[in-house]
Amino acid sequence: MSINLKKRWEIVFLARHRRGPKLGITAISKEVGVDKNTVKKWLLRYDETGDVIEETRSGRPKKNSRQIEEIMEKAVETDRTISSEEIQKKLKRKGIDLSVSTVKRRLNEKGFCCGAPTFKPFLKI
Repeated sequence: MSINLKKRWEIVFLARHRRGPKLGITAISKEVGVDKNTVKKWLLRYDETGDVIEETRSGRPKKNSRQIEEIMEKAVETDRTISSEEIQKKLKRKGIDLSVSTVKRRLNEKGFCCGAPTFKPFLKI
């Protein structure tokens, strides 16, 4: 996981800026609260490109679209006890082929937690 943009610029300021304190890598990592390798990475990126914006990552794009996410959200909102397998079956009936783990991941990204609800016994006085 990457650090936020403000911390990246703070790293560059502490090391490279003409009015900055020109600290070393160890001192910067302690000041900002990140690993030394992270400091090295962002200083190298700044030296190469002159910026600390993250580059676009390669990889396969997500399979689901906004329509698929809406179907999953609606299924969870109507029935809070529905399982990921049942949501996957609903999607499959509509012609959308997603794995159960993908359904779980997408619901987790949207803030829905998975798992059976815990039942607590009533307390007697």
